[in-house]
Amino acid sequence: MAIRQYLEAINEINEADRELRGILTTVRRTARLLPERWATLSVLGIDQPLIPEVPPGHERHAIKSTHWPTIEHIARVLSRVHRSYDAAEAVWATMAPELRGRLSPPPKKFIGVESP
Repeated sequence: MAIRQYLEAINEINEADRELRGILTTVRRTARLLPERWATLSVLGIDQPLIPEVPPGHERHAIKSTHWPTIEHIARVLSRVHRSYDAAEAVWATMAPELRGRLSPPPKKFIGVESP
């Protein structure tokens, strides 16, 4: 029972981390495009989309509102990430040592985190 709970918690960490990486990919891509490609950047999926004229030979880029995270979405994902790491730690803490020996300890959520 404890091993199953632990593996489920680790799976939840992996899924939450994947969702957070998706947000980071979108934000980083946009942060790269804005200063370098702002003149060829379209903004789609809003009431009045911005679709600038792009001269021949220039590639058009787009930001789609459906791919852009809201602050509420970011908060939900961060909350999910915290809960999943905490759940794995909690299950690990209750596991008998003989069960722990067969598994890797849960990842630490504060390892590699930069200070603001």
